[in-house]
Amino acid sequence: MKSGGIILQSRTEQLQGVRSQGISRMRKFIAVYIDLENVAGILNLDKMLQDIILEEDKEDPEEYVFAVKFACGNTNSISKLREQLINHNFDIREAPHISGKKNRADLIISLNAFEKLYLEKPSIDRFVFVTRDSDFSVIMDLLRKYGKEVWLITQADDAQRPIFTSCTD
Repeated sequence: MKSGGIILQSRTEQLQGVRSQGISRMRKFIAVYIDLENVAGILNLDKMLQDIILEEDKEDPEEYVFAVKFACGNTNSISKLREQLINHNFDIREAPHISGKKNRADLIISLNAFEKLYLEKPSIDRFVFVTRDSDFSVIMDLLRKYGKEVWLITQADDAQRPIFTSCTD
């Protein structure tokens, strides 16, 4: 594909070129879980997904697939983020407040991740959690015990909390 004299190659074309040269790429399946209650106002989804892709390209050449894209929480709080989620084909699940400020988003996301681990359809290699909520440390720790990569995307001050550093890669 040409654009102003510059040849642009799609990701698919690049992968086909690599395969035709006899270099095989491993396919890595990624699950992204977004806790809408804790990141809705601070998340730039386009940049976040691009950063995940750039991190992938730094490692061994692998083909990555976003096999799960799941966002959960009170959807009334995501007016700015809703369009980005829709454009990236995220499954958006409502989790209304059940008592005061608490909802079940952490439980819904954790069970979904555990279900993916148990069923292995597809077998997820990397689980990415976008949250500031330490309730996810339980499922993150469990996934690591089963040999899965676990990433946490959060604000810088939260990333160094011991509860998160002990259960993520």
